[in-house]
Amino acid sequence: MDLIEFNDSPDIHIGRNTYGYEWQHNNQPSLRVQVQDMRQDGDNIFADFTVWWLYEQKLGILPIQPMTTLKVNSSHYTGWRNIPKALSERLPDVDIEGAMTFIINDVLNRFLNGDAAKAIGSEDYGDDAPFILKPFIANSGSTVMYGEGGLSKSLLALAMAVSVSTGVPIFGKAPTVVGPVLYFDYEDDASAHARRLQALCRSFGIPMSEVNIFHKALVSKVTTSKRAMTKEVEDAGAVLGILDSVGMGRGGSATAAEDTIRMFRALREVGVPFLCIDHVSKEAKDKKGADVDAYGSIYTMNSARLAWSLVRQHSGSGDAILIHAKNTKANHVQRALPQTIKIEYHNDERGVPERIDIETGNEFGMMLPTVGTRERVMMSLAHGEWRTYGEIEEELGVPSATIRQMVARDMTSVFEVESTPGKPNRLRCDKNGVTPPVTPPPDEGQEVESE
Repeated sequence: MDLIEFNDSPDIHIGRNTYGYEWQHNNQPSLRVQVQDMRQDGDNIFADFTVWWLYEQKLGILPIQPMTTLKVNSSHYTGWRNIPKALSERLPDVDIEGAMTFIINDVLNRFLNGDAAKAIGSEDYGDDAPFILKPFIANSGSTVMYGEGGLSKSLLALAMAVSVSTGVPIFGKAPTVVGPVLYFDYEDDASAHARRLQALCRSFGIPMSEVNIFHKALVSKVTTSKRAMTKEVEDAGAVLGILDSVGMGRGGSATAAEDTIRMFRALREVGVPFLCIDHVSKEAKDKKGADVDAYGSIYTMNSARLAWSLVRQHSGSGDAILIHAKNTKANHVQRALPQTIKIEYHNDERGVPERIDIETGNEFGMMLPTVGTRERVMMSLAHGEWRTYGEIEEELGVPSATIRQMVARDMTSVFEVESTPGKPNRLRCDKNGVTPPVTPPPDEGQEVESE
């Protein structure tokens, strides 16, 4: 039998860091190779290869070369030559080495050079909203929600998952995307979340049959679990992933930049936006304020598209918790107004929650003694109406002169000022909880700098 060579280019299928190659022989599928999880470690590039021989075989045949990790950038490609060598006895009449040479050159070129540049002005990217759940979860990349332990961060993440899964506006606004959610968990088991989920559904009148949340317990770090996570997301058709928590999922040192960068890169390759739960350091907890970063490497905050700091402000009677949420980073929009979240547990005699009520907004804002003048004024204006300095002074007990000075010094252009001859000046913030674009006074015309 003549040697089966692959002189024609194969059919190539490109996915998210996945490359598929398939050749025909006598108009039938013959050789199929899948390359996935291309990654760089120092000067070396690795990838995972799986090889099938389909010609004159029954459907459902197992790979003739199960998934194998190979180094693909050595000068003579010695890392992958073991594949054709191992298959030579099983397929003596097939030019496996020629096909592999083509594949190695192609995947290396794609990996090293990236996608071709696009003229973004001529592309139609639609009008997708910048949030999945406004203002808490971005519609791309990773959102990080962080705070001290025992603050009900996991419960809040689960409640947000319920909102995205069902479309119910638990946090005041309906999600812009509704669909299944994958909860990847390093810290608890499915039964703990199931009890909380039942309590949340009772509070908001949501039938459990309408909730589409999948829980997956993980042990190995995100970079090694990425393939399994991607499969779960694809199988479920998920629109959002939740990572609980960053410290467990990162593995290695919390302060190691490379470990953090690799983890967030792996999350991006899973293919859905992520809400990531993280913690703060002891020093940050001692500050008793919201102006702190998540624990560990600065690349946690750098990698996030959106970040929220949660601080316990008040514990009410019984099992009520009051949380001050501050938007500490926003990449694609201006930062949102501070939010106040009230969580109230209604437990049975065993301590198991029967209902969990959640309220969001600024109606509790005046109970927050640690919030500064600027944030108190922003919360007072959270519904978008125009208000005079005198009206704000009457509500907050802050002198109008102090408010004027604060507005004049404010460099973020959060406040919009209306000045009408013969009438008191008025202030406004965006009614949807995100600071509005500001029109400069006519005689100044200075540009507003946005992040």
